[in-house]
Formats: sequence, structure tokens, C-alpha cells
Amino acid sequence: MKRFFVILLGIIGFIGLYIIFLNPINFSWWPLGNQRTQSVTSEGIEMIEIDASGVSTTIIPESREDLKADLDGKGKLIVKQHGDKVKVSAKQKWKWLGWLFHNKARLNIYIPEDYDRNMAINLGSGNLNFSGLSKNEPMKLDELILDI
Repeated sequence: MKRFFVILLGIIGFIGLYIIFLNPINFSWWPLGNQRTQSVTSEGIEMIEIDASGVSTTIIPESREDLKADLDGKGKLIVKQHGDKVKVSAKQKWKWLGWLFHNKARLNIYIPEDYDRNMAINLGSGNLNFSGLSKNEPMKLDELILDI
């Protein structure tokens, strides 16, 4: 009987560690959980700051009035407006399975195609795709700060 409780305690401990470190449960249904899509109005915005660490990021100019960010995959997305600045931040949740890292989060940021002010991009590991509507109509900004 004592041996049974030791084995049961070991199994419960293993399951607890699995949940804590690998976090297979996604709490996006929880009211205070992370939203996967967030947007703010672009009126009066002078600076867009993007901080994407470990996330594959695509900036897409299109015909719209707001700035929208959409995170696909595990991670945390924050879009905040402070006066004339908008900060888009995405942090990847790393998942450790044995010796492999799984990095599959994708961040799409949709900005107005007529946005022509300032942008600062801080990119950790990951990819960045950003272009204008076409090669003949590139995106034109007053200032672009890129930190890779």
C-alpha cells in the first residue's frame, strides 16, 4: 500500500511539472487572458514602436484607418497607445521538448498604407518582412529605426 502511494505521488509530481514547464493549456478563453488580435486608431500617431522577440513578424500596409496586430501561435501580444506613440510588443513562449525548441509564433501588423511618419523596430531572433504596396510604390517614412 505504501508503495502504491509513492508511485501515485511520483505520477502526480510528473504531471505537475509537465503542466508548469510545457504549459499545454491555453487560457485564451479566460477573460483576463491574452488577446490574439488588438487594434488602435492611427489618427494622430507619430511613432510606431515594434518589439518582436523570437516571433516571425510581417508588417503589412493596407487601406485602413487603424493599426491592427494579430498573433498566431503561443505568446503574449500587447498593443498600447501612449499619446502620439503606439507600442506593439510580442513575446514568444518557448516550449522545451527534450532538446528541441519550437518557435512557430507569427505576428502580423497591419498599418495604414498612407502612414508616413516614424517607426522603430526592435527584433530579437525571428524574421521581419516589411515592404510597400509594390516595388514601384515603396513605403515612405520620415524615420525608420531598426535594431536587430
